[in-house]
Amino acid sequence: ERRQQRGPFPMLSLVSSWRAVRILPRVHARWHSSSSSSCGASSSFQRLLASELPSDATSVAAPPSRNIIGMPKEELTQEMVRLGLEPYRAKQVWQWLYKKGVTSFDHMRTLSHATRQTLSSNFVISHGGVKHDSISSDGTRKFLVNFSPDEVECVFIPEAKRGTLCVSSQVGCSMKCTFCHTGTQGLVRNLSASEIVGQVITARKLLMEFGQAAQAKRIVSNVVFMGQGEPLYNYRQVAKALSVILDGEGLALARHRVTVSTSGVAPLITRLGTDFEGIGLAISLHAVTDELRDVLVPANKQWPIREVLAACRAFPGLKANNRITIEYVLLDGINDSPREARALASMLNFPSLVNLIPFNPWPGTSYKCSQPEAIQAFADELDSRGIKCTVRHPRGRDILAACGQLRTESMKQAQQSTDSMNQAQQYLGLTPT
Repeated sequence: ERRQQRGPFPMLSLVSSWRAVRILPRVHARWHSSSSSSCGASSSFQRLLASELPSDATSVAAPPSRNIIGMPKEELTQEMVRLGLEPYRAKQVWQWLYKKGVTSFDHMRTLSHATRQTLSSNFVISHGGVKHDSISSDGTRKFLVNFSPDEVECVFIPEAKRGTLCVSSQVGCSMKCTFCHTGTQGLVRNLSASEIVGQVITARKLLMEFGQAAQAKRIVSNVVFMGQGEPLYNYRQVAKALSVILDGEGLALARHRVTVSTSGVAPLITRLGTDFEGIGLAISLHAVTDELRDVLVPANKQWPIREVLAACRAFPGLKANNRITIEYVLLDGINDSPREARALASMLNFPSLVNLIPFNPWPGTSYKCSQPEAIQAFADELDSRGIKCTVRHPRGRDILAACGQLRTESMKQAQQSTDSMNQAQQYLGLTPT
């Protein structure tokens, strides 16, 4: 009976037990003599056990798998070949991820069991976790999405004819625009393509859009990169995310339904239009003189107004039905006079649409929103000079989801501190991110 309990090789079990008992004093001694951190000690402990004990007694964690979400289709095809799978499997996986919204390889029923096992061993499917879901009185929803250890906010704005999702491209922001709440957080890090695409998938899942009939009206019909961060400071990852969002077999949004907003990183404006011709572009201008814009948008010191507007005029695909949006937040007594409206109109000698944004207050700000009369007078001045403009109706103010109000509690660690202008040069020099 005891032999049956020990299995067919009782002496092997005894030897294994004897070896384990024999090494424990050495493990204990090494543990206490180590001057490394507890993390390092734990790793040493695991390595020592792995080298001394029989393989059936070890429990060493496997290296983390790579997130398959956000991986460009060409890269996914290469991964299939690397794993010994047929290249066409990439298209099947792609459709399961972005057409069906599956969260497990086991749900990919057109793949064999062996293929699903191979994929599960090499990749994970992760869209991030929703930490908080806030709903405004006007129907706007703000999602706090956790990408451990950090979190970002994205906002869904429902309207009669469309539903717009505002996504973040960075955790925090290095631009330090003085009227924007996100700028007070500072830059924590760039988001990966998987984390950017994950925001879109998360919103579609929460809004129960996956699984609808193909001819059904899309709930998330538009995506704007107007959340936390400067998208062009994270261009590589944003470009990868766009390749998924715009792909007809991916999330399949038309190019004119996707807009990237920038504070004016002039050298990359042309590249964005070249890589994704027909995509929407928005410029956070907010002032008509360099003196004022240096204060409101500090990036103006590197790329002044004339350079930003020159990049706009050269933007590929610019035409009457694909205008550049000029964002202009109206601050009481600072940039909202009729004189400034006239100056703005004289600058815009290319197809454009001015989006006037009443300032949305946030805790600790000293700025105030322009009076309704001043906003209307500013709009009238533009209209009288043939400049098309709209006044953005604030949405989600009561849950701090309106333009310029996003901010999370993720903070920069000391070892992550980097000068923002050095980071700008890094990204513009196309060094790896």
